[in-house]
Amino acid sequence: MTALHPEKKISLRVRILGFAMVFVLAAFFIVGANPTLSQSAAHLTAKAFVMYCTKQTDNAACYERTVPRLLYISPISSVFSVVREIQAQDSSYRFCHVLGHQLGVFEVQRDPNHWMDLLHNNPPDGLCSNGYIHGVMVQKFSETVFTPAQIDAIVPDLSRACEPSPGWNPSDLDKAMCYHGIGHVLTHMTDANMPLAVSYCKQIAIKGNEDYSRVCISGVFMQIFQPLEPEDYALIARLPVKPTKENLASFCSAYATEEERSACLGEGWPLYREQLQTAEGIEKFCTTSTVPSTQKNCFMTVFSIGARGSLADPGPHEALCTSLPAPYAEECRGILAEAFIEEDRTKVASAAAVCSRAESSSAQDACYEYLLARAAFTFGNDKSALEPLCKVFPASWAARCEAGERPEIQQ
Repeated sequence: MTALHPEKKISLRVRILGFAMVFVLAAFFIVGANPTLSQSAAHLTAKAFVMYCTKQTDNAACYERTVPRLLYISPISSVFSVVREIQAQDSSYRFCHVLGHQLGVFEVQRDPNHWMDLLHNNPPDGLCSNGYIHGVMVQKFSETVFTPAQIDAIVPDLSRACEPSPGWNPSDLDKAMCYHGIGHVLTHMTDANMPLAVSYCKQIAIKGNEDYSRVCISGVFMQIFQPLEPEDYALIARLPVKPTKENLASFCSAYATEEERSACLGEGWPLYREQLQTAEGIEKFCTTSTVPSTQKNCFMTVFSIGARGSLADPGPHEALCTSLPAPYAEECRGILAEAFIEEDRTKVASAAAVCSRAESSSAQDACYEYLLARAAFTFGNDKSALEPLCKVFPASWAARCEAGERPEIQQ
């Protein structure tokens, strides 16, 4: 018998896997109305994706490209069930924010007129760090440059989009991420007129004693440093001066207010990605500015980004945190622990484990205190949602958590 050519063998494997995926997806669709069966179907569907994507060079990019196609046959809630199963089966895939973003984009492409209703389909526990919210926002508003009058006309909608409504009771974290997404789209809507976008952030994201303008403004500047879609790159191409590693300091210093300069510097971290792998590099980058508040914002941003990229293997980032001078070492570890919960609020055990591995009892306590201080912000006022967090704390901290103690969040 004549041997098959290697190319044909590969093609045959791909076809077989393709048929298997079609079968599993069909099963997922057929049993989706039955909760008991749909969980099993989600498991099988995820298994098909994992089998395929773990054979690719970049498994995350593969999931981001293929999983959104499930929305042709299943509601977003079921697709997120598959995402959970993928993460359970593929231990290397922990940061799914971009996939959440793509799911939001896909939903709005199909139904742009009901973008606000779609926005509220974000998973209640914020799975994928609320990337779905960002995708909905960016897809709805990023393809057209608006005049100030046109922006003024939709300010009321943008102002209420992130607030509680029937069927959606967001925690402060959910709201913060939502307003952050508004910052992204304001950059597009104003054609990267950053001062104008910042002014709209203040108009939209400040309501009485609640002020989410800071996260909105960070979204404004993040948009030009972390492009995802073709329109993002087109926006950057239109900038009269484009930020680079060599000109970042002068690029950011050109803005009129320290608030803008601070957000610009902090969000400019992708230009220094390699340098930020060491404590020395982080300190050099964040002390570009001599303003203490700007330095602090920079450190917090860099710690947060490093944490999000370390969810599959937190060890190296924990070592980096330990090598930092106080108090940044404690803040770095606390942010890493919190990142597990912000990505998926069911990962409280992983968050507590980060604290338990701290190098000293005082460092452990500082980490638990950080999680406790963020608890109400992250989980909201639902005591039942907080119970799993309290249970994974050591006894003394569990008692404080269950008693409702919430240390003040340090800004």
